[in-house]
Amino acid sequence: MGRAFWKGAINFGMVVIPIKMYTATKNEKPSFHLLHKKDNTRIKQVLFCPKDEVYPGYDDTVRGYEYAKCRQVAQGRAGCSFAANVYQNLG
Repeated sequence: MGRAFWKGAINFGMVVIPIKMYTATKNEKPSFHLLHKKDNTRIKQVLFCPKDEVYPGYDDTVRGYEYAKCRQVAQGRAGCSFAANVYQNLG
């Protein structure tokens, strides 16, 4: 544990409670997983394409952005300019 940045005490008559304050070391939110209620087993997330009615693998997926209702722009895995694709398809 690090060094306290402030030390002090709270007095209640004849009782003294020492206090030490430390800086926060982590600013993380906990990540939760979906579990099956019956036996606390992790649930697997299945990828499904309702248009083609197939279960694509992870290699067949790309990240995308929905810029209008039911209108998406794919980013791709090659690292192409995502913002440029969005602005081209908006016009």
